[in-house]
Amino acid sequence: MSENQPKEPMKAPKKNLFRRVILIIAWIAAAVPLLTSLILLPMLPDTLPVKYDELGIPSINVAKTSLDVIFFSMEGLLGVFVMFLVDKVAIGFARRTYQGKGDAGSTGNTMAVMTLVIALLLNVSWFLTIIPLL
Repeated sequence: MSENQPKEPMKAPKKNLFRRVILIIAWIAAAVPLLTSLILLPMLPDTLPVKYDELGIPSINVAKTSLDVIFFSMEGLLGVFVMFLVDKVAIGFARRTYQGKGDAGSTGNTMAVMTLVIALLLNVSWFLTIIPLL
C-alpha cells in the first residue's frame, strides 16, 4: 500500500454482550434510589434535615416533597448519564488512537465497568443519607 492512498476508516467495534449487560445493570442500579424514594415517601418525616451545624443539630430542613429531595434521589441516574457521555467520548478517542492498530473494544468494557461503579457509589451515598431518616 502506498502512502498516498487514504486509509480505510476504522469500523465501529461491535457492542459485546459484557458491555451491554454491565450498562443495563448500571441503569437499573441508578434507578433504585428514585424508585425507593417514591415507595418510602409516605414513611419519611414531613421535614428532612439537609444541613447540620458544628454541634450536629439540623440547621436547614426541607419538605419531603421538595425539589432537593427529588434531585437527590435522581443523582444516580444523572451520574450514569454523565458516565454514558464520558463513555462515548472515550470510545471516540480510542477509535482514533487505535486506528489500524487493533480493536478499541476494551475501552468500551472499561468504561462500562466504571459506569457501574459510579452508579453503585452514588447509591451507597443515597442509602446512607436516607436510611437513618426512616
